[in-house]
Amino acid sequence: MSEAIPGTRNARSRGRPRGDATSVHLRVPAAELAAIDAFIKTQPDQPSRQEALRRLASLRLQPDAVTVFMFRTYDAQNDEMVLSKRWATAEGLKLFQGTALPGSGVVVDRSELDPSERELSPIGWMPARKT
Repeated sequence: MSEAIPGTRNARSRGRPRGDATSVHLRVPAAELAAIDAFIKTQPDQPSRQEALRRLASLRLQPDAVTVFMFRTYDAQNDEMVLSKRWATAEGLKLFQGTALPGSGVVVDRSELDPSERELSPIGWMPARKT
């Protein structure tokens, strides 16, 4: 028997948390939801509400945590936008006039950033991602 809609039988679901994560369902009052939405607007990659809540929890539970982003920046020598070899905080994006790649935000410990340039990662650094 053929599939009702071709290509959907083995499709992966989107946005599903890691397999080791526990699902938590909650109701959020309108005022708190507005605050969460305001936080999302401050994030260069505009995360989903679920991802915003994960980031807020990480930032609260880990006082030295910061969200870093992959970003594009202008290369004046070649007159084009290029992918940076570094990651930047939201403040770093402003300083270097970078554009965050959508969905690239990762919460890391601030100590992982370049000591000489606190808003950027070392060149070639990649954050450890939980799988």
